Order: sequence, then C-alpha cells, then structure tokens
Amino acid sequence: IFISIDDNEQANLKLLCDDVFGEENFLADVIWQRTYAPISMKKYFSESHEYLLTYAKNIQSFDLNLLPRTEKQNNDYKNPDNDPRGVWKGGNLTVGPAVDKQIYEIIGPTGKSFFPPKGYCWRFTKERFEELRKDNRIWFGADGNNSPLPKLFLTEVQDGVTPMTLWTFQEVGHNQEATRELRETFEEAVFTNPKPLRYMKRILHLGTTKNDIILDFFAGSGSTGHAVMQLNAEDGGNRKFILCQIDEPIKEDKPAYKFCIENNLPPVISSITIERLKRAGEKIAKDIEEENSKVGGLFDEGKKQVPDIGFKVFDSVEAPQLKVDETGQISMDIKESDALSRIYNMIFTVGLDEP
Repeated sequence: IFISIDDNEQANLKLLCDDVFGEENFLADVIWQRTYAPISMKKYFSESHEYLLTYAKNIQSFDLNLLPRTEKQNNDYKNPDNDPRGVWKGGNLTVGPAVDKQIYEIIGPTGKSFFPPKGYCWRFTKERFEELRKDNRIWFGADGNNSPLPKLFLTEVQDGVTPMTLWTFQEVGHNQEATRELRETFEEAVFTNPKPLRYMKRILHLGTTKNDIILDFFAGSGSTGHAVMQLNAEDGGNRKFILCQIDEPIKEDKPAYKFCIENNLPPVISSITIERLKRAGEKIAKDIEEENSKVGGLFDEGKKQVPDIGFKVFDSVEAPQLKVDETGQISMDIKESDALSRIYNMIFTVGLDEP
C-alpha cells in the first residue's frame, strides 16, 4: 500500500499505519519533490515535498520490483583492457573499520606498493585478493601504477536499481507537470494538485506485476487509472484498476464546475474522474494506432497492441455498515450483490490471515 500525505498528518498517519499494518511491515517513507521553485509568499518555509508511506501486508513474503537501469548508469561501464567478459567499472577495494587480517601489502604490476588508508582495510582477505587478481578482476590503471580496484562487470550486476527514498521532480515529475497533463486532456486545468503520470507509474512499476489489480480509494481526477492504462500501453501489461470517488459537489467558482455544466455533466468530482478516463483511453488508443501506421511488415510485426481502455461505472452503492459487539468482534452488514460492498469487504480483511 502506498499512501500519499503531507506534513499536516504525516506523523499521525505513520503511527496509525504502524498499528494497522504492523511496524515490522513498514517499507519506506518516500519523499517526493512535488515542486521545483520556492513560493515567495510563504512566511516561514516554502513546502516543496510530500510523503509516500509504504507498507507491505507481510514483509517476509513481499518483493519490491527494481527500477530499470538508466542509460547514464550503463555508460559508467567501460572496457579499457578489452576484457572478454564485457564492460565493467572499478569498485572500491577498501572498507572500514579496519580488520587486522585484511591489512596487507599489495605489489602492483610495476612493483609499486599499496596499503589501505589509515582506519581502513582491504575488502578481501589476501587469499581472496590473489584469486581475483589471477582471474583478471583487479585493475591497476592503464599504466599499472594506480591503486588497485576490483572490476565490476555489467553482466554480473542485478538487472535493475534499488529505489531510493528521495524522488526528485526530474525523475518523477512535479505538480505543474501534472496540471499540464490534465490541461492536455481537458484543454483546461480543471483540478488542483493532481499527481503526475510519471510519479504514479513509478509506484505501479515498483509495487505491481503486469496482471495485478490496483485500488485507489481517493480517485480524484483519475490519475491512477490514467497511469495504469498508460503503463499497460508501454509494457504490454494487463493491469486493472478500481477507483472510488464520492460524488463530492464542485464549488461553483471552480473551473471544473464550469466544465461540467458546459458538457452536461453533474458538477461533482466523480464526473471529472470518469471523463478523464474516457479521454485518456481514447488518446492512448489513437497514439498507438498512429504509431502502428508507421510500422511496416506483415502480420502486424513490430506493432503494439492497444490495451484494454474500457471501464464500468458503479453508481451510488451504499457502503456497508460496521457493527461491534460487546466482545469487540467486528461484523459487516453488506449486500453481496453490490460490487463496492465486496470491495469494502476486501479492504477490511486485508490485514487478516484468514479473511
């Protein structure tokens, strides 16, 4: 579960989530840099970030996906000695604190002597170092006079990058980018503070597989559904989404209210959610069809498939009622025929071993 929150309730939410999900299932408190410029009107500090609290249902059986390696990261790997194992980069041969048995002299190819810096030792025992050296995995520089470095081959590193807890706007976008995306969909900015697609797609990439179901219980403008369709279009996935948004009235002075009236839609937030999903899906399909028209070949070779961009709307489903008896046992009064009631039931039992 990924929960977006700002400074107003971050501290309280962390304690609440520790209680609900178990503090042992806490994964990270990600910081998202949501703005790229200071707001000079602020009296004390100009807030430029939000938090993304992340928990697993059971950390012992949970695997977080890795981020794809970037071209810049791969460009750090070279092959100056034409090693047949491919490109590599130099690692760090020293480590601290010092361990006596791993402090020893290394003689380079030119006879130069090397010792680890004070307070450090070599990363490997002398025996292991000699094994690596014999296997041509130690680099002393092109002229043989540099301090030794272990060779780290690209073919031997993990196929991806462990995500950091700081997500900059350069990596995942900012609020202004999200507003621009919404304006491209509606031809005007109809919603405040939406999430950028790059930010949502990173969450989906890290936490889901290609056939998962994604639930967003505060759908807002529909950023999650849009991101699911977009990511499916990019990687051929078959993810599905469930978005929940109450029919909260839109204030008459808001651009979204004017948009709804002009388009004969009820002036409620869920109208914006639904309309965005329609328009986003149509644009994704159109973009893929245009791209496919430029691809030659027989039998659709090299052509992308349009993902499932359809969705159903369940309207005005009554929420189930929670009941607590004298022993503290909680029960639900739900209608099995109601799709949303089943969703509520699913959420309610998410933390239980035996729902």
